Amino acid sequence: MNLQEQINRIQKLITENKTDVIKNMISKHGLYHTIQLMGGYENMLNHIDHEEINDDDKIVFIKEVVNELTETYGGTGLSTYETGMSPVIYSRGKDEISEIDYFGNKRVMINVYGGYKYDTNLSTFAMNYEDLPTDVLDNVFIWMIDLLEKQ
Repeated sequence: MNLQEQINRIQKLITENKTDVIKNMISKHGLYHTIQLMGGYENMLNHIDHEEINDDDKIVFIKEVVNELTETYGGTGLSTYETGMSPVIYSRGKDEISEIDYFGNKRVMINVYGGYKYDTNLSTFAMNYEDLPTDVLDNVFIWMIDLLEKQ
């Protein structure tokens, strides 16, 4: 085999194994650092599907982002008000809407609104990240990605 064929073979091996390399990076260094090393979430998605990231990795990532950015926003967590971003919808019913507008180290705060144009706060409750429904956890995960990109 000549030199050019060897180079092509090595490049092909590197390209084919990028997904495995990224998965190994996530398991060794965490999703937060892997995204930083890859130059952003979109760059990482060029080599790995969003569905291949498990909920546990997403939760660890969310908690790391909260810990990293809490000092920036001067509190014990991140609020949608301080970050200038929209709340994450937890649920929407006929007469009420539930929104996540505060992200803490271990849990989120969910406000339930009702009344005319949902202008009345009916209740507030906390929920651990581990207890969030999968679709809501995905939305929180994407919210954190958007927040990082905003920085």
